[in-house]
Amino acid sequence: MEKTNHTDVLIIMPKPPYPMIDGGTVAMANHLKLWQKAGFSVHIFFIHTSKHPFQPTAFPPEWESGINMFSEFVNTKFALPDIFTILFSAQSYQASRFYTKKAADSIKQLWTLHTYKYIVMDGLFSSVYLSDIHGCTVAPVILRSHNIEHRIWQTLREAISNPLRRWVALRETEKLRSWEYHIFSSVDGIISISSEDAEIISNHNPTQRITTIPLLIEDTANPKEKPMRALQLFHLGAMDWHPNIEGVKWFLQDVFPGIYKMHPDISFHFGGKSMPTSFLDTESEGVYCYANVPDAKAFMKNLDVLVVPLHHGSGLRIKIIEAMAMGIPVVCTTKAASGIPLQPERDVLIADSPQDFINAINRLYSDTSLYNSLSKNGIAFIQRNYSMQYGENKLHA
Repeated sequence: MEKTNHTDVLIIMPKPPYPMIDGGTVAMANHLKLWQKAGFSVHIFFIHTSKHPFQPTAFPPEWESGINMFSEFVNTKFALPDIFTILFSAQSYQASRFYTKKAADSIKQLWTLHTYKYIVMDGLFSSVYLSDIHGCTVAPVILRSHNIEHRIWQTLREAISNPLRRWVALRETEKLRSWEYHIFSSVDGIISISSEDAEIISNHNPTQRITTIPLLIEDTANPKEKPMRALQLFHLGAMDWHPNIEGVKWFLQDVFPGIYKMHPDISFHFGGKSMPTSFLDTESEGVYCYANVPDAKAFMKNLDVLVVPLHHGSGLRIKIIEAMAMGIPVVCTTKAASGIPLQPERDVLIADSPQDFINAINRLYSDTSLYNSLSKNGIAFIQRNYSMQYGENKLHA
């Protein structure tokens, strides 16, 4: 069959970019918009699952004429045969569950009708189709790395006390690490979402071409002024991600009681998809839990200080970037700020211990000029480092 279309870029994703319900989908939608704004014509192929179903109405209306979409359902739910992969196979279970021959054939079919100049695998788990892609084209294949996946698993493993589960997690971490480094070496280039991750990849692959393009912001808000009412703190993130669960639990148990004791008019609001019932059942003074946050920006707009009590994980804390763009002051751990070239005290407040968090919130509660300057400086920081124009320049470099 004769090829009928010449398209600049095919982007392959492990889940639909819309609705933007977590950091991964926000990052994918943002990166897709960057390719468009940089003047490339784009096709996307994405996997949809029971956890992340394809919802056509969630996509922006302008997509009907602007982008061609292709998708395939993959069942990523655990099944008994997966025990063999987990215990005995050299393959990573976390990666292999995204692969089906039907999806591979659908990707190959695209080359019978289209010619692509670049292939972008948006997220590590898209890379399960790398050998199929190499069998279809000599076009450069670029990995868009959201984080260092095996390092997340390594951190999670360290928190497991059960010996059997810890051993299983160790095997999965080792298999994932081996495969991830293999992918880093097998692609033609890597776009990292954070400078910290880019350095890790470069240390393992000194000859690999790597560039860092973070989450990019189209518009920034006007600076906020400290509200006359009591401060409303918040956290927003996917609550099926263990580092978020661990961080919020730590904040609720070790930090917020001390804040509330000093300032009983302060409240803490937290939400995100897949909220565990243990949090929904929380009954503490000044604490409000939201099982569903359909509009993240609307949720954030009405609150005053973002807290990010993250102690583990990799990649870029997207909510920090979004909050700063909205003029919302941020209090976060050193780990949460990693990969973002922030200057503490000017752009954000850094807090790693319970007392650090209590002191930081107390300062924001009492010091109007500090609150207002963090809002103003945060917006300026985003305009310098995370504009769409900055991303377009990097993409064309």
